[in-house]
Amino acid sequence: MNSIDDTTEIVYPVKDIISVRLLQEICKTKEQIDICIKFTNNSSSTYLTTELLINSLNEIKRNRKIKSRCIVDTTNGNIDCSSEKLISLMDEIRFSNAIENSFFINETSYTSILIAQKINTPPAQQQQQQQQLPQLIISNVKSFVSQQKYFFELLWDESTLEYKSINQIGAGKINNGKEIQQQPTTMSKPVIKTKVLENQQEIFKAVVDFYKTSNQLKFCSPLEAIKIIYSNFFNYHLEILDRYRQGNHKGIRWITSLNNKEDIDLVRSYIDKGIEIRHVKDLLTNSFSLSDKAFLFTIEKVEKGIWGHSVLISNDKSYINQYDDLFENLWKKGIDIEDRIKAIEKGHYINVDLIPNSTESLKFSRGLLNNALSEVLVILSSATAIFRVENNIGFEIFNDLASNGIKVKILIPLGEELDFKINHLKSKYTKIEFRNLHTTLKSLIGIIVIDREKVLLVEIKDETSIRYIDSMGLTISLEGKSAALSYFSIFDSLWKQTEIYDEIKKAYGKIQTHNKMQKEFINTAAHELRTPIQPIIGITAILNNEIQSKRHKEFLEILLRNVRRLKSLSEDILDVTKIEGNSLILNKEPFTIMKIIIEIIENYKNEATIKNIKFKCLFPEDNNDFVVYVDKTRISQVISNLINNSIKFISDEKEKGTITIIVEKRKSSDTSDVDSKDMVVVMVKDNGAGIDKQILPNLFTKFASKSFQGTGLGLFISKSIVESHGGKMWAENNEDGEKGATFGFSLPFVS
Repeated sequence: MNSIDDTTEIVYPVKDIISVRLLQEICKTKEQIDICIKFTNNSSSTYLTTELLINSLNEIKRNRKIKSRCIVDTTNGNIDCSSEKLISLMDEIRFSNAIENSFFINETSYTSILIAQKINTPPAQQQQQQQQLPQLIISNVKSFVSQQKYFFELLWDESTLEYKSINQIGAGKINNGKEIQQQPTTMSKPVIKTKVLENQQEIFKAVVDFYKTSNQLKFCSPLEAIKIIYSNFFNYHLEILDRYRQGNHKGIRWITSLNNKEDIDLVRSYIDKGIEIRHVKDLLTNSFSLSDKAFLFTIEKVEKGIWGHSVLISNDKSYINQYDDLFENLWKKGIDIEDRIKAIEKGHYINVDLIPNSTESLKFSRGLLNNALSEVLVILSSATAIFRVENNIGFEIFNDLASNGIKVKILIPLGEELDFKINHLKSKYTKIEFRNLHTTLKSLIGIIVIDREKVLLVEIKDETSIRYIDSMGLTISLEGKSAALSYFSIFDSLWKQTEIYDEIKKAYGKIQTHNKMQKEFINTAAHELRTPIQPIIGITAILNNEIQSKRHKEFLEILLRNVRRLKSLSEDILDVTKIEGNSLILNKEPFTIMKIIIEIIENYKNEATIKNIKFKCLFPEDNNDFVVYVDKTRISQVISNLINNSIKFISDEKEKGTITIIVEKRKSSDTSDVDSKDMVVVMVKDNGAGIDKQILPNLFTKFASKSFQGTGLGLFISKSIVESHGGKMWAENNEDGEKGATFGFSLPFVS
């Protein structure tokens, strides 16, 4: 419905009143005014019209800066001094021979200027009628003003910038390139009438007369207006269609906007009777009708089956021709209604409505939810949106829908810190399915998908506010299966993601519990193993000194060797638990790396001699400069592990084995270092069996071994120790046909 301040009135030709009202309407202009000037055959009426406009425009241009455009009629070529003065006031000027009457439009109103003359009045009486003053039709009804603005833009686009077209047309002899036939004058022409009807009985009678006197009919109206017309005037349509089939009428054409399945039956009832209908996407909201004799315009917007309280009716050719141009332009843009029906039935269409007002958005959202049939899917923008829904729409509306058998699912993107809120909602609204979507992404849009056919996108302009009106920006309503199914797919993917997340979370919890128990067990077992191992080693050594039997000594040697292996295993297990628990403690001191290496080689000389293995050291000359800041015990553990592995994998063949230990200085290869650091590099190279290609990619992980001689923990521990010192460790098989492998690690120099 329109505001109570929205009015449409006719101001009749009284000189002072006309002047005052014209000035009042023009003075309402704030930024822009658009004017059309129609020159009549009567120079005095044209002069009066232009003089009124000139005085009014001078008044507002004196006080404020406005933009102005003007389209001038060129049919009769009557550009006189008064007209030129008006044109000079315009910022932009164009010329056209398609103007039917003078009018102007500003931000708030439309004013049509008609010459009030009665064609069948004798000339002597015409001169007494206030010098043929114009009459005004003034309207500030928004939809009416919007329609007239649209019509002005059509004229503006089709008009010309060339002033010479006036001379080319000349005195009304040529119109659109066709010669105009002079019509004989008669004294029986009807009186030109334009009036606004507000009495319902008068409106009904005028509409009936409109139908009965027509030779052709054109309608432009939304579906709500068609429903009212169907209920009140459909029989008159049938009568006209009978005349059409008999060749006594040109038929009925109708422009509307079909957007819903429920309106298809109504439209079919029209087209089945022979009425031509086309669908136009951007249909103007008001209804108008045209015959060859009259024009009807419903001033108020037709809504929810309520007929407008006022109708503008006119037999003025200027109005008829103006709206006929508008109708034909829309007809060209339209598509056949049968094609539109097929698209709707198959779901191949999208209707888009923009709702910039947050109050209207809230009302519209509730309406959509109340009309849901089977499913409502909601993605809230954030945790704050929970409180926004509670304070405005309310979760009760969703719970009521779910209680009526409608599936309701709500996704809430928030962190675990608000899990208690989700649990509260679940316990309070038991019919709704809630899911917590764990994400770090911030969304500025709330999404509602209804019945997989409608989508509501709500812009969040202030995420901190819990008041709907303060937080909401633009709301976009989408209707159509293709668009809705796309958003349904997004929702469904996110919904399944929450299921996967919950399953992973549970599985991760179980793994964490299992790992914790496993580590505790291994740590306890390793400590328990160490407790009896040390006494066994000590007692075995004492027995070895006291027993004289060679055979018994061999038994004790076997026992001692295996106990030492057991001790080494328990220490490795303890090291692994410390590394994984980030509790490996380093006691760092400065040491010369070569001294550490020489000490370790001494410990392995006997074992190497037994296997015919020779040690070879390639050290730089400046040995004393290679100082590293390390935990000597731990680095010795790394070097010992590498030498021990080399001895282990060199075969017992007659050919001598060689273990080469290389120490050199290099620059750090870490590209993340702005200043490249000096590093000590230690490499242990052997001519043994080399590294199995299947093991190589996972060489430094736990239990990576194909040998029965070890557990596969040594290299994992060694790599962890080196990295905890700020270095790196690597391994590779020797190249150029050499047997064996090379293990290396780096340590930073003491700065």
